[in-house]
Amino acid sequence: MSCEEDSALDARLLAAVERRNAPVAAADLLRAARVSREERAHAGERLVALEALGRLVRTKGERLTLPARLDLVAGRLVVNPAGFGFCVPDDPDHEHVHVPSAAVRPAMHGDRVLVRVEKFRRRGRFEGRVVKVLERGSNRIVGVLRQGRTAAVVVPQEQRITVPILVPRGAEAGAQDGDMVVAELVRYPGLASEAEARVTAVLGPATDPRVETDAVIHAHGLPLGFPPEVEVAARRVPSAVPADAAAGRLDLRPLPLVTIDGETARDFDDAVFVESNGRGFRLIVAVADVAHYVP
Repeated sequence: MSCEEDSALDARLLAAVERRNAPVAAADLLRAARVSREERAHAGERLVALEALGRLVRTKGERLTLPARLDLVAGRLVVNPAGFGFCVPDDPDHEHVHVPSAAVRPAMHGDRVLVRVEKFRRRGRFEGRVVKVLERGSNRIVGVLRQGRTAAVVVPQEQRITVPILVPRGAEAGAQDGDMVVAELVRYPGLASEAEARVTAVLGPATDPRVETDAVIHAHGLPLGFPPEVEVAARRVPSAVPADAAAGRLDLRPLPLVTIDGETARDFDDAVFVESNGRGFRLIVAVADVAHYVP
């Protein structure tokens, strides 16, 4: 089925649930939604999808109902570095739900969650607790490895990830204490258990500025290489400046220009030359015309 057909079927199923005053069994729901025999298998898949999205919830009796009827709200969890968080509801008309630090587990920052909202307001806002993780926000952590007595831990660069990330012995991939690493989560936090990860890449000492750049690239999932078409275009750029490009410009290439950029600089876009002229000094600053090559 197309996305439009799935949306129409979802609307029929949700409307049928809404018409019921009590939770309903899946088979009864399909009949109430007037699902045909040909649609039945796909409708069952859509019920699973709606439950995964937090638009339907399953009760203890294996019946389905709307989250709001159980004081549940589905949304994205945004955690503060201090440990507490807010559930940003999927429904833009619903207020954000404050989640105390003790009520965040087993979720992490960025997860889609179901939050049970309390009946009262505290300090003028709704307050709740995470009861289910619908979807994990990430399976990778970028951070600094710190060695402990029995296991290492990764201290995430993302300060909103506040749960400890343990790295068992043998899963450090050769990383040393103080190295910036990329780690894959192999176990998420539970109500009473910590998250666990294995190191998949060692970027180098966290104090190295070049490593900081690589960490940002990995943390945001940026590409490490250029697309093939960009590399092809770069190879077409001549290694020498063509005569037409030099026309109308002051040619400073004979001068022994030097750059004063730091050791880790990547963009050498200007250089300088200083000479004595008998009365003082003459400074020449040569600036690269980047826009000539990159419109």
